[in-house]
Amino acid sequence: MKLNIIFNPFEKIAGAKSFFIGLAAVLLAGAIGYFSKTHFDGILNVHSGMQSAWYLHILEPLLSVATIALWFLLFAKIFGKHNIRTIDVFGTQFFAFIPLVPSSFLGFFKVTEVISDQLKQLIANPTGTLDIAPPQMLAFVALMIVVMMLSVWSAVWIYKGFKVAANLPNQIHIPVYITGIIVGMIVPKLLTSIII
Repeated sequence: MKLNIIFNPFEKIAGAKSFFIGLAAVLLAGAIGYFSKTHFDGILNVHSGMQSAWYLHILEPLLSVATIALWFLLFAKIFGKHNIRTIDVFGTQFFAFIPLVPSSFLGFFKVTEVISDQLKQLIANPTGTLDIAPPQMLAFVALMIVVMMLSVWSAVWIYKGFKVAANLPNQIHIPVYITGIIVGMIVPKLLTSIII
């Protein structure tokens, strides 16, 4: 039973409660991301190493989650079996961001800054080499594995939340989910590039 809650919390929580808890998580991740130079610039996208204005760190995860929620809501309204509540779709998607919150600490690890600086130097001088010690590379790979696991966990919640809130026929919800993830990775980047 407890394992099921870890992978599908939406049997216990939905609606306004899940929305406000998820919104708090998004804002918290954005605030921490400002201090750690970590960005959530697309659904399931986590990048660190570049300082931006505080509002951009907050805006990016908000846009990412809102984009995918709007995508799911659109198809839920068109193909849904019964009346779909907007708060349920948005609530589950904001709540599904929660597993990514620990990723906002990524930039506080010194190895992340070292790797980021080395990559910037390599971009500036493509003929150069990466000067990264094996222990640093090992630590960085370990961090990336943790971030990927958190991203997969969030992706599972996104799917479970969408399935519960939208109640679409089986042949529709999987293509809508896959395209939603793609849209959620691309559109927020375009929107932030227009805004800044």
